[in-house]
Amino acid sequence: RYMIEYPASMDNVISVTSTKNNDRLAPYSTINEKVDLSAPGGAFATSGCKYPSSIAVLSTMSNGYIWNDPNLFSCQITQNNDKYMGLSGTSMATPMVAGVAGLLLSVHPGWSPAMLTAQLKYTSDIINPVIEPNAQYMGEGRLNAFKALTINPILRLMHKNTNIVVTNHINVNPYFEPGETANFFFTLA
Repeated sequence: RYMIEYPASMDNVISVTSTKNNDRLAPYSTINEKVDLSAPGGAFATSGCKYPSSIAVLSTMSNGYIWNDPNLFSCQITQNNDKYMGLSGTSMATPMVAGVAGLLLSVHPGWSPAMLTAQLKYTSDIINPVIEPNAQYMGEGRLNAFKALTINPILRLMHKNTNIVVTNHINVNPYFEPGETANFFFTLA
């Protein structure tokens, strides 16, 4: 559907797309079938303050002049002599995923990159395709740091070149939850 961008779409890389504050796709974000996960990247206004904190992601701000745009300073927030401002972009979304991956690794230092990625994906919040028509191109869902750190890791069947047929699984999400019943049929290639 959309051009696959590298290096984000390479194997062993977590490809991140950006959402606005309402879980809709951010208009500046690339999507495709290789995206692994979505994360908040914020939005921008078309008039007035370009990055109001109500729709952007707060970031620390230097005392310097940022991007030579005086309108950005009308958005700044000062608290305890620290300055913050709203920004938007995949440059805001991707560090959130990296940060949660780092937190997971600090709790589970023996985990492999594949295990970290699986936990981030499994614990993400599913993006409703009724609200966001591009949800199928936005990865497993929107990053949920709390769930990633508090939900116990699950046993996941990792397969390659394996045909798995599942019957009797009725659920709104693609994962198996405790107490659910399903029949599995495996064909190993």
